[in-house]
Amino acid sequence: MSTSKGRGSSAKEIADLMPPKIFRLALLGRDINQAFNFDPEGDTIPVLYDQYDKLALGYATTKDDDYARLFELIHPLKEVGLPSQKPLPRFSQVAFAVQMPHLDLEKEFPEADKAELHERALYAKRWLDAYAPEKFVFKLQESLPAVEITKEQKTNLKQVREFLEQHPSAAAEDIHSKLHELKEFKGIYLAFLGKDHGPKAGWFIASLPRDFVLARLKEAAA
Repeated sequence: MSTSKGRGSSAKEIADLMPPKIFRLALLGRDINQAFNFDPEGDTIPVLYDQYDKLALGYATTKDDDYARLFELIHPLKEVGLPSQKPLPRFSQVAFAVQMPHLDLEKEFPEADKAELHERALYAKRWLDAYAPEKFVFKLQESLPAVEITKEQKTNLKQVREFLEQHPSAAAEDIHSKLHELKEFKGIYLAFLGKDHGPKAGWFIASLPRDFVLARLKEAAA
């Protein structure tokens, strides 16, 4: 928001873009002598949620430092009290998940507090619709995208396919470890999203129907 440069969003527009606790964090979680530069079209909102998650973790473990006090300040006890201390789903992952019609949020984040999960999904959709930069916008490609996949990437994608065939019950962590071993993430994103970046690759692949994954990898590696 920049009134001096003649551009910005109204307070209501920004307040509608995030829940009160995150808005309070944006206002209170900074040095009072610093300028308040809020760019909803950048990384501001995902970063605020990451900061909130760190505060929540700190509050759950210490409860007696400045960060714990800040966490209390952004949750007025007279209004709603402090939230559940169940695991918090990362906002950027929720923002990705709501763009994938095949995903069931509660199945993807089974340990998360349901109210918090659905609240994040609501605000993620608002942010994606109005402000999110292109790097956060994804669409699962129904057919192999018209992108350049190098010979090395094709070789790695073939190995990923073979790994999945040999380990049909491989979990997200196992798939991610294999991709890390091959140092192959970009090829996965190109083959499935048509972009050179994306969410945590192991989790992403594990969330897709296995037959679809194998068929796409076979086509991309050809």
